[in-house]
Amino acid sequence: MPTTRREQPGALLVAEDKISVYHGLCARLRRLPVDDDLDEFRTRAARLLACHQRMLHQAVDPGPVRP
Repeated sequence: MPTTRREQPGALLVAEDKISVYHGLCARLRRLPVDDDLDEFRTRAARLLACHQRMLHQAVDPGPVRP
């Protein structure tokens, strides 16, 4: 019988650890002083980190479990 993500506590702990890492990276990126020339790159990097963080959140809680 296949297992779901909710039945794999080890995988959830790994995903939660990664979410914490991405959250920390986003905070460090916001505090990073940059010139006006690099502000666009910081914005793009923040969007990329937010995308990965959102995917990890969905992996941890994919929504209702269907039978």
